[in-house]
Amino acid sequence: MALSSHATGVAKVAIGSTEIAKISVGSALIWSAVTYGGVGVGATGTSVPAPFNLTVPNGGDVFIVATTDRSAATVTGASFGGSAATEIASVAHNADALRGTTKVYRLAGGGDGTSKAVAITGGGAGVWAVNAFYWTGVTSVGTPITATGFNTAPSQSLSGRGMHIHGRGNGGGGVGTIGSFSGVTNRVAIADSAVAVGQALSTVDAAGTFAATLSISSRWAGVFIPID
Repeated sequence: MALSSHATGVAKVAIGSTEIAKISVGSALIWSAVTYGGVGVGATGTSVPAPFNLTVPNGGDVFIVATTDRSAATVTGASFGGSAATEIASVAHNADALRGTTKVYRLAGGGDGTSKAVAITGGGAGVWAVNAFYWTGVTSVGTPITATGFNTAPSQSLSGRGMHIHGRGNGGGGVGTIGSFSGVTNRVAIADSAVAVGQALSTVDAAGTFAATLSISSRWAGVFIPID
């Protein structure tokens, strides 16, 4: 079998009956059973957003991301198809809870190939942005690494392969738009109609630095999740 860098369309590689998790040449990853699968349509609102559906293959790991613009807008939990996900990260924008937080939840092996509802619980007053993504073949999820700031050029060191999450909130003020990503592949960026809260989800192929450009100086938080 011939495999090119980041080969696609290969379900598994085995030696006899033993399945191989990944193939590398030196530090270059040639193929891995651990694969980014997709992302949801997302939802925003001035109250807790209504659930939206996402289809995740059997055994896929589901990650739900909730971003708020102020401390009065709370997120108390997240679920996929009614099954509660576990919070794995929570970081305040610019390390100031008054400017809202970005939280990440994981439901390991939550996919079964059918469309299920992505939902969060919470309440209060403010603006919310919610989305979800999934990976398949996951063998381990490392400790999330966070960063915060207040500027037009968010950046964060990335230790390897995984997912980068960027969230913005400003206590009711504007947060601008995001673009010019580097060091990652942006999969989706959402914001409410008033651009009071923003969120971007991006895949990471290798160690490096996440960088992007904001249209106005904004308070932000970054979360890098190592996935293997």
